[in-house]
Amino acid sequence: MSLLFLNIKVRRLQLVSDSLDELARNRADLKKKLKVTFVGEAGLDMGGLTKEWFLLLIRQIFHTDYGMFTFFKDSHCHWFSSWKCDNYSEFRLVGALMGLAVYNSITLDIRFPPCVYKKLLTPPVVPCDPDTPVGMATLTLDDLQQVMPVCTRHKL
Repeated sequence: MSLLFLNIKVRRLQLVSDSLDELARNRADLKKKLKVTFVGEAGLDMGGLTKEWFLLLIRQIFHTDYGMFTFFKDSHCHWFSSWKCDNYSEFRLVGALMGLAVYNSITLDIRFPPCVYKKLLTPPVVPCDPDTPVGMATLTLDDLQQVMPVCTRHKL
């Protein structure tokens, strides 16, 4: 059975850390159909447990109190929190979750501004000059307006 599926076992009270560990341990299986088991609970995953896992995990990670993302009411979009992050494993988890959702035909209730999708769809840039900005530093004021319209309302 494990040859066909990515089997993930998580505890509800340790959802983020267990999910992070499971995805890291099963990296080679990320392109398999996902099956989720909640430890200590009976039940076979016929799709419902997988959807519940995505829902609970996304709600927890994207909650403002968790600290990874901020929700802007004006644009109805999530954006990366301004706190300094030394451990990017949770951001990799978000990327893996988005990929798993696409691969397993799960719709996530995440709203990023168009500039994030633009960045995801842009081929990688290899700068010739090490001083050339790469990454989110190349975003324009128009991109910023999609996230925080209040900040760009006044033109100079």
